[in-house]
Amino acid sequence: MNPYSPAPAVTTANGSIGSSTTIHPVENRVLSARECCHLQTIPNEFQWQSDPSDRPETHFVRRMIGEAVPPRFTELHGNSILGVLEEKVAIGSISLMNERCQRVLLKIGLQSEFDRAVRI
Repeated sequence: MNPYSPAPAVTTANGSIGSSTTIHPVENRVLSARECCHLQTIPNEFQWQSDPSDRPETHFVRRMIGEAVPPRFTELHGNSILGVLEEKVAIGSISLMNERCQRVLLKIGLQSEFDRAVRI
């Protein structure tokens, strides 16, 4: 893992050496569950519930961390949606000439129809 780049996604396999994305950037070990929590923006004070059918407990916690949607991500998107609903944030439509829209049209097979409509 490159310490100078954004971290990769934290997955449910975060306790295993499956790729370089689970290895600590400086030390010779996988990331700890706490470090994975930090990457996922899960607060330190969050209390984990243990699952008695899962041994050892850390496997359950690591799986939950990997399944989580980062709280900070959720907060930012929720605030954006609230801003739009309260009309505090203006949103504009994306032009069909936008590069991303053009790629989607091409991918779903509508690019030629769009080109014909633009020429008319």
